Amino acid sequence: MPEYTQNPSTIGSNGGTQPLEQQHSMPPQLAATLEHLVAQVDIIQQTVGILEQRLKMTENKLRESLENQQKITLQVRPRDQ
Repeated sequence: MPEYTQNPSTIGSNGGTQPLEQQHSMPPQLAATLEHLVAQVDIIQQTVGILEQRLKMTENKLRESLENQQKITLQVRPRDQ
C-alpha cells in the first residue's frame, strides 16, 4: 500500500496527493520491497509487544509465587520451633 503525503509541493492540480514512489521517481519494485519491509517490521513490533506482555505476566506470577512461598515458610517455621 503506497504512502501518501500532503506536502504542498506534491499536491496535483486536482488537489490530490501522489504516492511517494511517484514523488521520488522510485522504481516500483523498490517501492514494493520497502513496503514489504515496513510490513515485516510492523509484524516484528507487534510480536515484541506480545512477548513483552507475556514476560511481564510471567514475572508477576513468579513474584506472586515467591511471596506465597515466603508466607508458607513463615507459617511453617513457628510450628517447628
